[in-house]
Amino acid sequence: MGYVVFQRDSKFRIPKATHQRALDRLKSLAGYEPIVDSMGPHFSFVRQAELAKAVDLADALQTWRWEPEQSEEDRSIIGIHFTGEKYGDEDLLFAAIAPYVEAGSYLEMIGEDGALWRWVFDGTYVYKIFAQVEFPQPTPDNRVEFDQLRHRILFTRSPDDSAGT
Repeated sequence: MGYVVFQRDSKFRIPKATHQRALDRLKSLAGYEPIVDSMGPHFSFVRQAELAKAVDLADALQTWRWEPEQSEEDRSIIGIHFTGEKYGDEDLLFAAIAPYVEAGSYLEMIGEDGALWRWVFDGTYVYKIFAQVEFPQPTPDNRVEFDQLRHRILFTRSPDDSAGT
């Protein structure tokens, strides 16, 4: 069971200067794990022991199934890519690190049922925003005209194409 998700797009940055504070914030979640089972208390798809042993923010993000991309210049995180298959406790992850993520960052996801959303960061908080598909009213601009289509087909046919004549 579970809900399959895919990452579609992103723009994401965590400056190196804030990595330690973000790591400390993630580690402070110990004791708040929503799942308790034969593996002990844990977050969805996160091995608590690995998170506890993480030596830097990149390691911690990997335990949550997000592969960070770091700049060669200063090791700031300049992107992250979802390596998991199913949706877990990402809302909690992103809420925890939101104060350290650069404003304007976002992660765009699509679910197995076609739901489309973004986590959008403002430098303090993260927002989970679902896309809204809207169909405009019929207008002359979106009308499909039979005569125009037939005319276009006739003029795009090669001269030796006798089909339909």
